[in-house]
Amino acid sequence: MSYNDNKQTVMDRNVKRRQVLLGGLAAAGGVAATATGIGAPMVARADQTFSWRMQTHYPAGSPAGHAFERFIKNVEVMSGGRLKIQGFTSSSVVNIQETLSSARDGIIDADMSWAGYAAGIDPAFQWFGDVNGGYTQPEHVQYWLDYGGGRELADEIYHAHDMHLVGFWGTLPESLVSTVPVPDPASLKGIKLRCPPGLQSDVMAAWDMEPVVMDFGEVFTALDTGIVTAADATELRVNQSIGLYEVAKHATYPGWHAMPFVQLAVNRRRWEELPADLKRIVELALRRAAHERVVEDRTLDEIAVADLAASEGVTFYVWSQEDIIKLRDLARPAWEAWADRSSASRKVYDSHMAFMKKLGLIA
Repeated sequence: MSYNDNKQTVMDRNVKRRQVLLGGLAAAGGVAATATGIGAPMVARADQTFSWRMQTHYPAGSPAGHAFERFIKNVEVMSGGRLKIQGFTSSSVVNIQETLSSARDGIIDADMSWAGYAAGIDPAFQWFGDVNGGYTQPEHVQYWLDYGGGRELADEIYHAHDMHLVGFWGTLPESLVSTVPVPDPASLKGIKLRCPPGLQSDVMAAWDMEPVVMDFGEVFTALDTGIVTAADATELRVNQSIGLYEVAKHATYPGWHAMPFVQLAVNRRRWEELPADLKRIVELALRRAAHERVVEDRTLDEIAVADLAASEGVTFYVWSQEDIIKLRDLARPAWEAWADRSSASRKVYDSHMAFMKKLGLIA
């Protein structure tokens, strides 16, 4: 063997040894070997930035719209600008019913709206949006998600649809707004009520009301013209802000018929690519948003009650716990029918029922 041949053999061995070494480093240290050296880390770098496109159904300038904007700002500040979220309000990118599926498909990255809009994908999503006529404290729903079995079910169901449920914020129970007195369950019989489609409509029918499905934007005119005599709109102070009590002088307070909670659901691939610290920042920012909403709602609802009674002559009806339990009993057949729409829906429903029994909300 000539000197040059021997030199080439040694060089070849060194190259192979280097390739083996790089391969071992890649396996042990999470780096990618390249032909020229060690590549970029396979995990996110500390200076790597991420951006999301997120949609909510709430309009800009509404109380919930402001909370949405604060959440986005908090994430950006807490992450030092490493995670920036472009927020879209009033379903300005995709249809309100398609927000979760659009996040799943990558048209947007995250959905911060009512989970019940996705019930067409699987009825189970209804139970991550509301148990109509069930809970009356947003803290109860948060506890169910964290410690009552909800998290395990959320991971199972959302992950099956390539989404991840980060969590949600809840509002206070909505107040029924009416042009006629609503002092007790018997007074609901025959009332024409505006409500959205789905479980809410079924529950209202179980309470002997006559549901009239229409868009939220039509509520004022429908009450004013007598098309409906009551409305499932939203929480009391928001009803006030859109002028409903100018034409409807009766309301339930505190509310009991609906307490929707707003999800933050993220495309699973986009969620999993975040480093652990950014995931935690998003989770904590959402918890802050949830806390702020409840504090704000409770305080401003109380102010609104005093103002509306004095300036608008609105009469408020405080229902007894016995009456509310009676309504839950009447709602059970509608709940059960919805639970039977899919195996996943039955799982989540049964979990809620077990937790509600522990709270004494149902027998």
